[in-house]
Parts: sequence; structure tokens; C-alpha cells
Amino acid sequence: MILASALLGRFVARKLHQPSVLGELLIGVFIGNFFYYMHYDLIVVLREGTSHLEIAKLALAGFTWDEAAVTVLGPEIGGQFLAILRSPHGSDYLQVSQAVDVFSRYGVIFLLFHVGLDTSLAELRKVGANSLRVAFVGVLAPFVLGILVAWLLLPDSTLAERIFLAATLVATSIGITARVLKDLHQTRSQEAQVILGA
Repeated sequence: MILASALLGRFVARKLHQPSVLGELLIGVFIGNFFYYMHYDLIVVLREGTSHLEIAKLALAGFTWDEAAVTVLGPEIGGQFLAILRSPHGSDYLQVSQAVDVFSRYGVIFLLFHVGLDTSLAELRKVGANSLRVAFVGVLAPFVLGILVAWLLLPDSTLAERIFLAATLVATSIGITARVLKDLHQTRSQEAQVILGA
């Protein structure tokens, strides 16, 4: 289902003259949310990722399974998650979740390795100063703006909470950026070298 959906999203994006990764992301968002709200058990387990490992760690530390699930996922999702795992197909869902997690990690590794193969150190050196400026502004601007927006929208929040929210805005996905540049056949352009260098 994942592969077929991704291929459909890629096809639609290409027909609309958009990067393939955009179609793949949007179809994933749509299908993930649709099946989650339809209470499809496998999607619930996939959405929680590797939280079952945290639950198991707490259970081994002396918590009951129910307490561990509620601690990690909250009362509503924790109970639902445990009920799914206790169902006849619970172990199958965990196996699929683990396989999807492994494949997604390898996919990112292969994508970044492929981008690295196409990257020239000589070209990166040419844009080094520009890359440094882009990296600096790309970290500083979202961080400062994130703290300001958190202060405006959440006036009762602590400084630590504001910093955490701001830091989440700083984190970027070079994998997605590299994939978009590749889909647009722009990996050799000066702009792409600046972005990848940053």
C-alpha cells in the first residue's frame, strides 16, 4: 500500500509539473490521516513509530504495561495502542512497523549518499562563504522568530518551552531539499550548491 500510494502521488505530481517528493508527501499525509481517523489499526501503530520500545523499556523498569503505555502515549492513545497490540494481529502490526521504520531509515541514507556522489567539493568551496551565511541565517531567523511567536501565542509558557518550540523550527530536512533539487534537475546549479553547503 505504501509503495503503490507513493507511486500514485509521484505520478500525479509529475502530471502537475511538481517535484515527485511533493506528491509522495501529500499522498502520505492524506492516507495516513484518513486511515487514522477510520481507526485502521496498522496506521495507528505506524503513526506511533517506535514508541513500543519506550513502553517495553518502562515495563521492564517495573511499570505495568498499561501504566507504561499511558506514560509514553497519553491516556487515550495509550489504551488504544495496547488494545491493538493485544489483538490477534498485534505482533504482525509491530513487525510491519519495524520493517517500515528500517526501510525509511535506509531510504534516507541511500538518498543522501546519492546526493553526496553528485556533490563536488570544488563547487562547494566556491560557494563556501555564501553557504555559511545561508546556514547562519537559516538557523538564527527561525529560532528568533520561533521564540517571538511562542511568546505571543503562548504567553504563559516557560523560556525552556519557547526555546524547544523555536528549535523545532530550526531543524530542516536536507533529504527533502536534495530530492526536490534532484527532481528539478538543479543539483549542479549554484543555488543548489549553496543550499547543500549550508
